[in-house]
Amino acid sequence: MRVEDAWRATKQWVPFAARTAVFGSISCTLGPLTSDHRASLWAMRTWCRQSAEGLGFRIEVDGLEHVPRGAFVYCSNHQSILDILVLGAVLPGDFKWAAKRSLWKIPFLGWHLRLAGHVPVERSRGAR
Repeated sequence: MRVEDAWRATKQWVPFAARTAVFGSISCTLGPLTSDHRASLWAMRTWCRQSAEGLGFRIEVDGLEHVPRGAFVYCSNHQSILDILVLGAVLPGDFKWAAKRSLWKIPFLGWHLRLAGHVPVERSRGAR
C-alpha cells in the first residue's frame, strides 16, 4: 500500500470509528432511558449524517412527502455503505434495520443494534 493511500484511509476510518464509538455510547446509555428509545434513533441518524459528511458526501432528498405512513418494509440494493448512511439519515419515523448477525459482535455498533431493537439475520443459514 502506498503511503498516500494509507494516509487517506486513516483520515477516513479513524474519524468513522470514533463517531461509531461516540454515537454508539450515546445510544446505549441514553436510549434505554428515553421513551421509544428516541435517543438511539437520534444517535443513529446523527451518526449517518456525520459519517456521510466525513466521507465527503452531501445528502439531498426530494419526495419524502410521498413516503406512506404506517408499517412497511424498505428494501435497499446495498451496493455500498452509502445506502445505509443515506437511508439512516433521511427516512421518516422510527425503523429497524435487518442486519447480519456478525455486526452484533462489533463494540458500540453491535451494542446499539441490540439495545435499539434492530433485527439480526443469520446469513450462514441460507433460506432459513
